[in-house]
Formats: sequence, structure tokens, C-alpha cells
Amino acid sequence: MQRFIAFGLVFSSFFLVVTGLPRLIAQDNPCLTRTIPVTPIDARGTPLQDLQASSLLGKVHGRPVAILSATLNTQPRRIMICVDTSGSMMAPGLWSVIRMMLEDIARVGPTVGQLGMELFAEDVFDVVNISPNPNAVRMKTASVLAAEVEDLVPKRARKTALVDALWQAGDHFTPPRPGDVIYVLTDGHDNRSHHTGKQLEDRLLSRATRVFAFLTALPFTPYGRVLAEEEFGPEALNGIATMTGGHLIYLCPNPRDLGCEKWPNYFADWTKGEQRSAPLGAAHLLYQQMAVYYDVTIRLPFALEKRADLDLGIVDDWGHKRKDIELLYPHRLPPCERTSPMAPTAPN
Repeated sequence: MQRFIAFGLVFSSFFLVVTGLPRLIAQDNPCLTRTIPVTPIDARGTPLQDLQASSLLGKVHGRPVAILSATLNTQPRRIMICVDTSGSMMAPGLWSVIRMMLEDIARVGPTVGQLGMELFAEDVFDVVNISPNPNAVRMKTASVLAAEVEDLVPKRARKTALVDALWQAGDHFTPPRPGDVIYVLTDGHDNRSHHTGKQLEDRLLSRATRVFAFLTALPFTPYGRVLAEEEFGPEALNGIATMTGGHLIYLCPNPRDLGCEKWPNYFADWTKGEQRSAPLGAAHLLYQQMAVYYDVTIRLPFALEKRADLDLGIVDDWGHKRKDIELLYPHRLPPCERTSPMAPTAPN
């Protein structure tokens, strides 16, 4: 009888180990656990600071992901500011707005954490490395504002390598970590880059680097489409900002003429009198969105062999999706790479 009992105990233990092994392996697989930056914003674009993991729902390929935690990130931010100084930006109507934005950066922000700056046209020709001391960026900003427009960039370097500039900006985050920000002031066009928009998007997603952009345009400029000589335009930049968990503001002089009513837009003579408040207020919202984000840790239902779309939403107490809150988050997840800053955190 004791032999039968002993055999039963051994068989039961073996059965539990065998049947429980796949679950244990799945739970211990670091490729299933990701930490992503998430910023909840209200209808005005103001970040919210009461996000709960229990209010989030996520899916990958139609299958639910487990939301393990949502923690407000309090680490110093790292922000690389990219300023487009190509020929198209030198028009008085555009450059006056960029000057106003640079004055605002020097005066009020973004000042949380560590700042750097790069100036670019056909390539990046001036860099201030990321530093906890904002004075270096302020000094560079002051020198740009004091310079004559025609003296800002090397002679004949008037084309725009926007994608390459954003690519190079990401190199300044060493090592990269979720929540790093590239903030670009530009008209959104590119006619010079060697990298493609897709290559840039994949790289930023693998590093969990967010892109925020402040775009401005002249009246009657065809911004609803990419120009004939280009493969990358404002809509592509908007897509990269959205996919990486950032945001974009587009200064639209006349939405009816430009066909840009689908963009978040502001229109007026922005540099005069009270009209300054519209673009400055928009920029300040971007600063806040850069500064406030949650580290949301999720567990995937399966390991990713290639990049996959992530659908993340916020629900109320009755499980209904909330329409008054938008989530800024990386909309695509890269395949597992142990060196990626997004993939690899231990489950809570």
C-alpha cells in the first residue's frame, strides 16, 4: 500500500511539473515583458497624472495583453532639440515663428532634466551635447537668434535632411531608455536624407524614443501632399510622432486653402500681439507632454518574431472605452532584442 501511495505522489509531482512547465517558461521569458512610456492627455492636450494600471486594456494581434503596472516616471528627462535651418525655413513668415519658438525655449522650456540641441539643413552642422546644464542650449539659442538668417548654415547647404537629422539625434541618448524625446522645429519636408522614414521609425521604436514636432507653414503651400522631389513630408512626420508615442502641432495659416483641417492647427499672424499666445500655448502643452509619462509594464501573450501593432486604451469603471482621454504611446512593438530598452524588464 505504501508503494502505491509513494508511486502516486511521484506521478502527481511529475504531472504538475510537466503541465505547469509551459506556464512557468512563459512567465520567465523576458521577451514577453515590455515597459513602454505612456502619456494620458485630456481633450485640450493637458497630461493627466492619475493613470491606473487597472484602467488600461491592451491587445496585440487581437489577443489581450496583461497590464502589470503603471508607474509615474520621475527620472530626469532627456530631450534633444532639432532646429531645421534649411532653405525652405528661411522665408520670413516661417523663420519669424521659429525665432519665437527658440526664444520661448530659452526662456521657459523644455527645462526638465537634460537638454541638447542640433542645427541641421543638408546635414547636421552644429551640436550641443545633452547635458543637465540648460545654459549650453540657451547660449546656442541666443547665438542663433543673434545671427543673420543667411549666415546660419553653410553656403549652398539649403536642402533638408530631416530624417537623417532625427536619426542622428537619437545617437545622443547613450544608452537609450524609454521616454527619451526628440523635439523638432521644422516645416516637415525632406529632400536630402539617405535613410527612409520606415527605417527611422523602426529605429526609434526599438529604442523607445518619442518624437514631438512643431510644424509651421506658409499660406498656399501644398502641405496635404509630399512634393515631387520628396519621399517624406509632414504627414510622414506626423505618423512617426504618433507611432513613437509623441505628438505634433501644425501651424496652419489657412486650413481651408491648405486642406489641413485634419491637423491640430492654429492660424493667425502668430508673431504679433495677442496672437502669440496660440502657438506658445501649444508649445507649452508639448513641453508638458514630454515631461509627464508613465512606465507601463505589459506582458505579451506570445513572443514577437517581427514588429506588431499595439492597441492600448483606457476604460471607465464599467469597462467602456473613454473618449475624453487620449493615450500617447508607442503604437508598434519591435521584436524581442535583449539589448532593446523597451523589451527587457523583469515581471512585477
